[in-house]
Amino acid sequence: MNVPKVGSKMDMQNRLKLARVDSKTRQFDIKTARKALFLGKKVNSKVVNGLLQQTSAFPTRNTFSKALFEYGFNFYRMFTVDFMHEVELGVWKALFSYLLRILYTSSNQNAIATLNKRYRQVSPFGLTTIRRFARNASDMKKLAAWDFEDLLQCSIPVFEGLLPEPAHNKIIQNLLFEMATWHALAKLRLHTDTTLDKLGNFQYATRKLPSETAARGRRQAAKAKKAASAGLPVPPTQSNEPKTRTFNMQTYKLHSLPDYVNSIRQFGTTNGISTQMGKSEHKRAKLFYKRVKKGDHIRGIAKHIYQERVVHRTNRVEMRKLLREDRELLEPTPPDLHYHISSDDQAEVAPENSANSDDNEDNSNQHTNSEEEEEEESDEDKDRGNLDELGFTEY
Repeated sequence: MNVPKVGSKMDMQNRLKLARVDSKTRQFDIKTARKALFLGKKVNSKVVNGLLQQTSAFPTRNTFSKALFEYGFNFYRMFTVDFMHEVELGVWKALFSYLLRILYTSSNQNAIATLNKRYRQVSPFGLTTIRRFARNASDMKKLAAWDFEDLLQCSIPVFEGLLPEPAHNKIIQNLLFEMATWHALAKLRLHTDTTLDKLGNFQYATRKLPSETAARGRRQAAKAKKAASAGLPVPPTQSNEPKTRTFNMQTYKLHSLPDYVNSIRQFGTTNGISTQMGKSEHKRAKLFYKRVKKGDHIRGIAKHIYQERVVHRTNRVEMRKLLREDRELLEPTPPDLHYHISSDDQAEVAPENSANSDDNEDNSNQHTNSEEEEEEESDEDKDRGNLDELGFTEY
């Protein structure tokens, strides 16, 4: 994996030429390796490593390969990109941390304070577009993925002029512009060939951050305390000076960036396959957790979910009743008409048939109400059965 050449023509050609393909040879190697393991061979033995090490494979069978290989299906093409973890919590978080290290080691002593002040001065925009920043953005404490996204979107004016050398400022501004542009293109909800083409073509002696240095000191103190309590010799304490830290490009998250163009062409835009949708459901469980007893929060959350489901079902039944009462008697629309509108606001009822119609309407209402009650009871029994399996028998 030659990460420094990511995005070059040779790298893009290798991604196409060396792409993994499911084959009978791969299936045979995995089958042979599994047989050797069942016969008592070690995982790191020469027999197993000789079969799997070349392709970094695991001795596990894939269900899709087993069931769909004979139909020409390549299960390697199923894997999609993970924008939130690879970009926002991966590449951009690492880049932002490295830029902070540059500011800490620069001659401008107020660089970090100025950065925090500028982020605090950024006004929120929209409901979820730009949220209010924390007091000290440089600490990066308790930040979610959308926090790092906002940090990137507002980073260009915030970092402007923080370094004393104009040439270095220009390099960082260009870097942030390229990163923000790539982030915006990768997160578009509507792509064209032009945008995908743009997406595809697209030194300081730094040290660790103070928070990283403090964490290292706490780990060393904990090790020394543990050794002293066990009667072992206390390991020598290291210097409190921050260690030299260079930017690490040898990561998979950086290596995965050129795969976004092909992934978007195959699966669609990243908002449809992002793990951010699942992560956003965490706040629902946390909302229920605040309302229940902490000693038995699982049962309490289950009760709240059941009550919420009952309320939604009741609202759905009531809405169907309202729609049925307001429904207009409209004849079937001829297929040659573009639209069909009722001529009357209410359905007319003949005077001589009003009594019979009222009786019929009452009977129909009773029939529909009984059907709805039966449907509601069946739904409640189903929900109660599902909760009984989880151990919740009382509500």
